[in-house]
Amino acid sequence: MYAKKEGSFVRHPISGYADVVFYCDMMYNPLLYPAYWMKGWGRIADNFTMIYIPEGYTPGEFGVAIWGADPTARYDDYIMRLVTADINTTLAYFLLLAIIVEIISEREVYIPILLGVIGFATAEIVGMVIGLLFGIALALFWAFKSPKSRTVRRFWRTLIEAE
Repeated sequence: MYAKKEGSFVRHPISGYADVVFYCDMMYNPLLYPAYWMKGWGRIADNFTMIYIPEGYTPGEFGVAIWGADPTARYDDYIMRLVTADINTTLAYFLLLAIIVEIISEREVYIPILLGVIGFATAEIVGMVIGLLFGIALALFWAFKSPKSRTVRRFWRTLIEAE
């Protein structure tokens, strides 16, 4: 998250919602949100218009909408809507990844992903690449040393024997 700012907040008390213009400058983690990167939304810096529903209403027959104290109190809601906008594609990606890992029975594949996510949290894209490379090296080392892991060994032997 580089910058966030509420541009305008126009209440519609009769209808029970507010129109919001919100500026956000942020980058999504490519390993956690691959759909955003495939659509070209990996780094967004733009104004977004959305409808904001009040947090609640005051008690009584004609309750007044409660909108939140100030714009900073509403930032979390704005950002959460941006993050979850394409959640179905992201969940499908993780389901497919988990199915593939379980089919090949090589759970070492999770190591580079985990280290890439940690690397992105520390140093963005460069950290993610370094974490992925270190994770791949660690996963390969683990796969060759583990007596249970035979898929990688068999694949490597077929490559050597083919020559």
